[in-house]
Amino acid sequence: SGVAVSQFLPSQEPDARYFPSRNQWIAYFSDSVVIVEGELNSGARYTAEAALKHSRNLYAVPGHIDNPLAALPNRLLSEGAKLLSDASIPFGGGIPAQSDLFSGITAGKRTEEKVSLSPSFDVNSLGLSELALAVYEKIGAGEAGADELHRAISASLPDLNQALLELELAEIIRQEAGRRYRRV
Repeated sequence: SGVAVSQFLPSQEPDARYFPSRNQWIAYFSDSVVIVEGELNSGARYTAEAALKHSRNLYAVPGHIDNPLAALPNRLLSEGAKLLSDASIPFGGGIPAQSDLFSGITAGKRTEEKVSLSPSFDVNSLGLSELALAVYEKIGAGEAGADELHRAISASLPDLNQALLELELAEIIRQEAGRRYRRV
């Protein structure tokens, strides 16, 4: 069972100039919008804008910085879209209630989420690289700057940056102002 909704007659031929209007409807009828790929001026941008206009949650999947089709999701992430990095989130039958699953941004405002790590939390269970584990230990209970970490750990700056990103994507550290890092 289902329904097809369109502002056009069934005889209307597809035309690129109607895509922005179609994307408005896609966002309007959705609880959340996920942007996987798109150039900065692609049709996906209209869908993302419409999602925010209609107070829908906006998610984006990060991509490689050299890929032009990753430009839009990467930009959206830098502007506050919720990171969608786990393909196991159940899109389809049995989706959890919106308040349980979709807590991304709404109308351009970022929702800060706190990850609570229980006392029995074992960082080794996350499958992180040895360097990421060493960086996590150096950050400790306080905070540490990127320069301090670079001096304290014998790793190249690109490797250190990769380890910091790995920890951020695992949601166990966050970057503060001045490239300082703190455990979540």
